[in-house]
Amino acid sequence: MRTRFAVVPLVGVGLSLVLAGSTGCSLSYSSKSISDTASSPFEWSSDSSGDTVAYHQDVRDYTYAYVRSGGDRSAFQRGIGNLAEQRGVSNWEEDESTCAGIGAGLRKAALDEGQAREFARDLLGDGSDRLRDVQRGYEAGL
Repeated sequence: MRTRFAVVPLVGVGLSLVLAGSTGCSLSYSSKSISDTASSPFEWSSDSSGDTVAYHQDVRDYTYAYVRSGGDRSAFQRGIGNLAEQRGVSNWEEDESTCAGIGAGLRKAALDEGQAREFARDLLGDGSDRLRDVQRGYEAGL
């Protein structure tokens, strides 16, 4: 059985890496800040059938951690850019999965709909066609 890695944010303190295998689970804690994590590479599963879902979840979880930590907007953009680059997404601002993942992260972070809409407009621009993808991700909350 293939071992899979998932990045799970802890509210405002960093990231935990959960390693789940066929024989059990172990948990290790990293005290990296969200900006440190954004600039360091993650290891991703090469299972192509789950790549889109895994990427969406990574973006969701990164967005959640950012919102909960109250970080710098430019650091958030760099972090999302790094996640996207690792997945071969060259223009994350125009990528449906990235924007939907951001919306899901905003919902997970308990922003109300108005706050989420404002965040998305500040991030993508008021006239962006991808605002609807952020909204869709927010509504789905996945």
